[in-house]
Amino acid sequence: MTSLANWRGHHLSATNIRHLKNADPYHGIYGGARPGEVENIGSPLCDPKDAGKLYAKEVQECINYDTNGQPAALFLEGLQGVGGLVQWADGYLEECFKIAKKNNMITICDEVQTGFGRFGSHYWGFKSQIEDEANYPDAITMAKSMGNGFPMSGIACTEELGDAFFGKLTFNTYGANPLACVVGETVMDIIEDENLSENVDKLGKMLISGMNVLKHKYEKLGDVRGRGFMIGIEIVESKETKMENLADAIKLWDLLREEGVLVGKGGFYGNCLRIQPPMCWNKEDVKFFLEVLDLCLEKIHK
Repeated sequence: MTSLANWRGHHLSATNIRHLKNADPYHGIYGGARPGEVENIGSPLCDPKDAGKLYAKEVQECINYDTNGQPAALFLEGLQGVGGLVQWADGYLEECFKIAKKNNMITICDEVQTGFGRFGSHYWGFKSQIEDEANYPDAITMAKSMGNGFPMSGIACTEELGDAFFGKLTFNTYGANPLACVVGETVMDIIEDENLSENVDKLGKMLISGMNVLKHKYEKLGDVRGRGFMIGIEIVESKETKMENLADAIKLWDLLREEGVLVGKGGFYGNCLRIQPPMCWNKEDVKFFLEVLDLCLEKIHK
């Protein structure tokens, strides 16, 4: 289902899957304030608080003009992962799910990267955007953090959706594996017992604050976005053009590695660095990371 072409085979282009435009406050036509913020990141076309709803209008337009009027489901992430850590405009996720439910669609939130407390402020990423429980997703997909490196995945869904499987043939070789169940339960216990979500919330704010200082210092650091320990930075040619800068992004990626810091890479053009550290980081780790990032950003600006 991905809209990132390098992850898709050409034979998948003619399917019944429809993709929405990326509701990106940094590059999107409406700009938009991110949750908890008031600044309009990228556009003067509308009031920042209205941007999320304007982006979400495309859901209904897609249903009306690009489907038979009876689409099956809507899939969204609480915040984009591989797509470049794009943080939706405030209110976007809730409005999308609200529209989908009015059209009798199943709503599914991909929490593979955003779940299990990585947002700090919320255990699930979607809760950072959705206030009304009536608009909560019908299903949540999860993996990765669920097992802290142990290979496992799962899905949580409403009773109504679960009941639809009765009488149908479903099969999973490793389903309900006892060892996986113990690992998953232990991971959740540790997140709770060691207050890791609270740690992520506090240190994530320190990280983002520190990186915003660097954003104002360096011309090629175009955007800082995210929440908790799911943060992205976008490397550009200049703040004015916002043109993607893959060469310097890769250079920065390698410089960080040489200094002992491993980060991910993502975004359509590969020019977004993904900072998603272990939830057990401490203040010294944050300080070290910011010092190294400053040092490496200085090098790509020479």
